[in-house]
Amino acid sequence: MRSWWWIAVAAFAVAGVLAAIPQRAFDRFADGSLPVLWHRPGRVDSLTAAVDRLDGLVLRGRLEKVDWSPGTVSVELAEPGGGGEGSAMQDVYALAYTFLVDAEGVDRARIHLIDASGRTVRTYTADRPALDHGPPPGTDAVPAFVQHRFHQQ
Repeated sequence: MRSWWWIAVAAFAVAGVLAAIPQRAFDRFADGSLPVLWHRPGRVDSLTAAVDRLDGLVLRGRLEKVDWSPGTVSVELAEPGGGGEGSAMQDVYALAYTFLVDAEGVDRARIHLIDASGRTVRTYTADRPALDHGPPPGTDAVPAFVQHRFHQQ
């Protein structure tokens, strides 16, 4: 009997605390959304944040260097061996997608494909509009999309 009494007292205390919170604190969630459920892309505003965005990204080639300047991320990527041109395009697209779609604060991604000697073979540059209506990463449509929509040097 005594344990029920403590539960009733605790429930009354919780109800009192919730009643003390002004209604306007709950009004901003009237549409049913809660901030813990929102997908908020990470903001890339430093070299450390740019490197953090790459954590967990699976690439066929090896990352050699990452550089950040306000609004632009530059990445040097060793060409993947054995996968052909399609593997390189998949990596280029995955990197651009990571910074231009899944992150905020980056307006341009520049990916330098380098060979075994460290010489730049090709450079791909993309901005946010270049990825509009792009295919999902890892699909067969990616190589043609990169060839068509990215600026190449």
